[in-house]
Amino acid sequence: MKRRLGDIIETLALLCFIGFFVCVIIQIFCRYVMQFPLQWTEEMARFLYIAVVFIAAAAVADEHLRFSSGLNFVEKRSLISYKILTLFINLGSLVVLYYLVTGSFNRVVFGWDMDMPASGLKQGYFYIPLFLGSAILTLYTLVSIWLGINGLINRGK
Repeated sequence: MKRRLGDIIETLALLCFIGFFVCVIIQIFCRYVMQFPLQWTEEMARFLYIAVVFIAAAAVADEHLRFSSGLNFVEKRSLISYKILTLFINLGSLVVLYYLVTGSFNRVVFGWDMDMPASGLKQGYFYIPLFLGSAILTLYTLVSIWLGINGLINRGK
């Protein structure tokens, strides 16, 4: 189940990247070859770039998002210290993610009343990937905190 969700998120990030790439190529072609720039491609490329960054961050969060430089040193000294430090790092990340999730949700809501000049899309669409990516990162962090607490409680069993 977890791997399937990861595959779906990675596929979505890849599709957003392909869309971003196509928008940039269309913009370059129209601007320099046709001498007629398309404004909507710039807005779509920006939207898809934001989507790629936050969806891809959610895709790799479970496996790759770690503060490994200091943690490797601590892990070699004491496993219990490593687990406690990891727990505090995850709790700190959770605070940042709280503000990211609530702020991006507010931007989606407030942006729904404003149209983008070239494409006519609502500005709220631009913040949906930020909201979804940070919400997924929050879920991964909560699971990591739960497993960390569980590991500390059950370490002697």
